[in-house]
Amino acid sequence: MDRSEAEGDAEAGAFMTVRGVPPDFICPITQEIMEDPCTTVDGNAYERRAIEAWFATGRVTSPLTNARLGSRALMPNLTLKR
Repeated sequence: MDRSEAEGDAEAGAFMTVRGVPPDFICPITQEIMEDPCTTVDGNAYERRAIEAWFATGRVTSPLTNARLGSRALMPNLTLKR
């Protein structure tokens, strides 16, 4: 197996870990299963470190809709965390 085949297998393996997981459990920013899901004021859920990085750039908008958010407050999403 050459390097490109090995990389392809690794990429396929990463995709397989998300396959079959409901989309609500996938962070729209990272496209990975959320470990520390939190919700913004507009009700959308993100991986905490990803949305904090989004806000750290100075943005006060939703990554999904680009609508301005009234606050950068984050609430733990206990339903998704279970």
